[in-house]
Amino acid sequence: MTPAELNLYARAQGERIRAEQKAVRGNLYSLSVLIRAMVWAKSPPSYETAFPGDETAFPGDAEKPKDMTDDEIYATIRALNAAMGGKEVD
Repeated sequence: MTPAELNLYARAQGERIRAEQKAVRGNLYSLSVLIRAMVWAKSPPSYETAFPGDETAFPGDAEKPKDMTDDEIYATIRALNAAMGGKEVD
């Protein structure tokens, strides 16, 4: 590794660390605002109010994919085969 590459790596690492610290400070601020709202409110805000846009809050809460029919499965396989350069054999 040349000195210029080492310098570039050190600067990139410093930027990454600064970005992580900024994210941590943002999370701490958000948490403090949420705690303040819960302490001074008569009732705590709902989860949806506290975390807007978080449709899949927990891994098990995601919607299950719908079952495909045989024709849909066959059409998907044909499309994948064509995309990968495969040929149809009769």
